[in-house]
Amino acid sequence: MKPTPCFDIRQQCVGFPYGLQLADAHIRSGMARNVLLVGAEVHTGFMPWTEGNWQYMMGRSEVKPTPEEWAWATRFRHLTVLFGDAGAAVVVQAAEGGERGVIDSILKTDGTDYEKLYVPGTGFKHRPYTSPEQIARATTSP
Repeated sequence: MKPTPCFDIRQQCVGFPYGLQLADAHIRSGMARNVLLVGAEVHTGFMPWTEGNWQYMMGRSEVKPTPEEWAWATRFRHLTVLFGDAGAAVVVQAAEGGERGVIDSILKTDGTDYEKLYVPGTGFKHRPYTSPEQIARATTSP
């Protein structure tokens, strides 16, 4: 395989639309005829579970979380659907005969309510998993 350009677009959920816009631009400009767009996110490491809770969640242990552990681990439950793990890929290709690509895209952002999505005291620096102790040491604001 010859040298291949690669981009790492760190835009969380909107990384895929931004990547699609970039792929379309490369094809329309003639810089590329084929683009493989891969989107992937790994966010479960942000969830404040103990090692034992992880083992139970993964089906490696029969020991259920205590009521206290359950209350602690689910306090960010409303965000879990956003901070899940996922991956997808699509091939974008140049077409002959005037076929259209992406018709239009308008990508904007507004960080006004960022604190509604904020989980204090953690980060991927602490991989593979975030511990309840790390979150307990955090403040309530970023």
